[in-house]
Amino acid sequence: MSEQQATTVRNDDAARYEYRADRDVLGYIDFRLEGDATVLVHTEVPEEFRGTGIARELAAGALKDLAYRDAVVVPVCPYLARYLHRCESCEVEVRWPQR
Repeated sequence: MSEQQATTVRNDDAARYEYRADRDVLGYIDFRLEGDATVLVHTEVPEEFRGTGIARELAAGALKDLAYRDAVVVPVCPYLARYLHRCESCEVEVRWPQR
């Protein structure tokens, strides 16, 4: 991966948040809307980028956007559930899924 400026963007057409550097998608979080909630379904980072912090940056960017939107978040993705349990600065309303 080159030294490109990377950012998290919401892609409503694909129903996912994407972590992009230039036009390259380096990771994504699939979501679906259910009533007043945004269900975070799955986080994916290609094998060659795992361990680089992309998932963490992607999660932070997506949750920042969701907080800005005053969204209620339901983390069914195990990675995002762990992230939210550890996050002290996340300002998003979380509705934990029933197990």
